[in-house]
Amino acid sequence: MGGAAEPRSDLGPGARIAGYEVLRPLGSGGMGVVLAARRLADGTEVALKLPTGRRAAEPSVKRRLLREARSVQRVDSPHVARVLDVGELDDGSPFLVLDLLEGEDLGRLIAREGRVPVAQAARWVREACKGVAAAHDRGVIHRDIKPSNLFVARAAAGGPALVKLLDFGLCRAFVAGGAPLDDSSLTASDAVVGSPRYLAPEVVRDAHAADHRSDIWSLGVVLYELVSGRRPFEAPTLAGVLARIVADEPTPLAQILDAPPQALVQILARALSKDPERRYQSARELSDALALLCAPVAPPPRLAPGRRNRRAAFWVLAPVLGFSAWAWLSPAVVSADLRRALSAVALPPAAPVLTASVQSDGPAAPTTAPSPTPAPPKARRAPAPATSAKPAPPSLSEPSPLSTTPGPGTWALGQPSTIETRK
Repeated sequence: MGGAAEPRSDLGPGARIAGYEVLRPLGSGGMGVVLAARRLADGTEVALKLPTGRRAAEPSVKRRLLREARSVQRVDSPHVARVLDVGELDDGSPFLVLDLLEGEDLGRLIAREGRVPVAQAARWVREACKGVAAAHDRGVIHRDIKPSNLFVARAAAGGPALVKLLDFGLCRAFVAGGAPLDDSSLTASDAVVGSPRYLAPEVVRDAHAADHRSDIWSLGVVLYELVSGRRPFEAPTLAGVLARIVADEPTPLAQILDAPPQALVQILARALSKDPERRYQSARELSDALALLCAPVAPPPRLAPGRRNRRAAFWVLAPVLGFSAWAWLSPAVVSADLRRALSAVALPPAAPVLTASVQSDGPAAPTTAPSPTPAPPKARRAPAPATSAKPAPPSLSEPSPLSTTPGPGTWALGQPSTIETRK
């Protein structure tokens, strides 16, 4: 937008302008300066924006500032810097009264930091999308979105910082159907409308072709610059930059960043599409896509103290219980003394052994023979062949055959209890 404006000697600290006292300079551009000032009537601190230089009193400059004031006053959003008043100096040049913001614009931040984390860049551009969407809802196209026009404003009471959209001096108002409302004579007199490195291809070809999707392109360039520290289209000359914007693809992020997120690559590819029809069709649509990059990573769940204690006790006792079970099932490996010690701690008492006493004068009556020391059950073995069994001594009376129905003296697994026969 040209070089810096010539300073005015009557705008130093302490100077009074139309009921305002100048406090300090805030910045300058090709069309004018921005000053911090105090309203004399009530002491409120504000920002004054006024043109300087030879063109300060030209009708086109006055129209431009008035257009900015009208456009901003139509947009109601916390992400757009408010215009509080419009005035005129003694020499006829206009000035705007804006909110005084504390913070830093993204242009200075990039110059200082080089690049920012992807999640932070996505959050800032997403907030900018909210201001752009509010302007588009009112039929206002910004046409000059760039890092220096996106201001990270600190909250007064320690709240979260907000990105605010600045400088609607090049905006263009439209009605339904795309017909411009404002006078285009100022646009026709400018060689390039906006900042060349952030212009969409259709605007490079024809300044009057700008619409809401041109602002989407500019937001994509800002996002690319935030995450990489450089612009997607670079060349030694301005003509080379414009030629690359029209004909070339952006420099791949993989050549600048190590393993950039695939979602980021896809978002930039769509936002920077040469064809406006293939871009995001609204700032809200771009904002929704950026939400994927802003989502915080959920921390692992924390266990309640009681649950942590139970889990710790489990891991302490698990080896002891496991070794006890192994010792119980491996009598050939673990000594009998150790098995007895473990059985008193971790194993249930053995079941009583049932015996049957056979009398010569009547049927056998089951009796319980207490065992002084509970013995662990031995593993079942296959029955020995009949040929290896010793012949039983002859008895005076043939005993009745045992019932196949499990009785009270059998194991749950079907192992028969010990039966003793006495002569």
